[in-house]
This record gives sequence, structure tokens and C-alpha cells, in this order.
Amino acid sequence: MQSLKLFKPTQTLYNTLAMRNLYFSQQTLGAQMMLISNSQRCFSASTRKVGHNNFIKDEKLEAKKYGIKRRFYDHLPNVARQLPKTQYGAGLSQEDLDGHSEHVKQSFNLVNGSYNEVYKGRVQEIINIFGKHQLDVGNQAVQAAVMCEKVVSLLNHMRDHHKDVSGLIRLQRALAQRRRFLFYLKKYEFMAYAHVLRVYGLTDLTSEGGEGIHKPWRMRHWK
Repeated sequence: MQSLKLFKPTQTLYNTLAMRNLYFSQQTLGAQMMLISNSQRCFSASTRKVGHNNFIKDEKLEAKKYGIKRRFYDHLPNVARQLPKTQYGAGLSQEDLDGHSEHVKQSFNLVNGSYNEVYKGRVQEIINIFGKHQLDVGNQAVQAAVMCEKVVSLLNHMRDHHKDVSGLIRLQRALAQRRRFLFYLKKYEFMAYAHVLRVYGLTDLTSEGGEGIHKPWRMRHWK
């Protein structure tokens, strides 16, 4: 009788330990999955590009410092879109549409065109202005003018979509790239540089390093 009393608690203890091991094994599996997910988050955070949108934080801190209540997007300049002289899309001119009805001319008119069609028309006009010959579509002046047109498009986009953070990042990159193109154009083709400034109403670029955006190369360890 005494052995039966000892056997029942032992069996109950065995069952309890088995359930406990099963419970902790499941908890360990859940903890492992949680650890894996946390490690993935840490890895993605460590590999994420640092400082790619710090300029947004700087603008907000500056606005808070000087007591500016409105959004910093509001002070972006409002650049009016200038239609090309041809006024027609798809590479057509007035001579190509002579003899057609007014409905056909209105369908190809850039006044009724989309934003992308107007942008393509502006790029084609830039190629016609700054291209040195008929097949020249990518010299330094054309690239700088196209980048200026891209900046104008992004500025107008940010006026209407002020919450587009990716648009702000693309605008910052476009501004930096336009600055590099214009410095290169100023150094090697000054007349084309002055023409681009006159077309887009920009001011002359100045840099502490002199002619160009990059600092002069030098060996630090040489004396």
C-alpha cells in the first residue's frame, strides 16, 4: 500500500515534467524565432544607408529653432512650366501638321498634353538648342540643361506632393548632380555654361576650391 502511494506521485511527477519539457521546448522554439527576427531587423538596420535623408531632419530642426510654423516644403520656388516653341508633341512641328484639321492639331498640342509629354518636349527643345549637330544628343551642355529641367520638374512635383519623401531625396540628388555638371561645363565650355544660366535664370556658381566642385588632389603623407 505504501508503494502504491509512492508510485502515484512519481507517475504524476513524470507527467508533469514531460509537459513542462514540452512547454519549454515550444517556448524555446518561439524564442529562437523571435531571436532570428530580431537579428534580421538588426542586420537590415546595420546595412541600411545611413544619412540618406538627414537633410529632412536638419530642415525640421532649423524650422523648430527659428520658430517657423509652416512646413519647410512651402518655401520651394514655384517654377512656371514653359512650353516648347513647337507646341506639338511626338516630335511634330507646325509644318508637319499643315493640311490637317484643327482636331488633329489640338490632339497633338502640348497645351492639352500630360506632364510627361511636356517634359519630353522640353528635352527635345534642349537638344535642338544645345546640340552641336543633328546627331548630337548628349554633350556636356545638353546633359547640364536636361538636369536643370529635371530639377524644375521635381520642384513642381514637390509643390503638389509635399509628403513625398522619396521625391525630396531624388531632388537632393538631382541638385548635387546638376551642380557637378554645371561646374564641369564652367571649367571647359564657359560659353555653353553662360547660355544654360541665361536660359534657366540661374546665378553663377562659386566654390571655395576654385574652378570645380572637387578639391585639388594632393598626397597627405608627402612633405
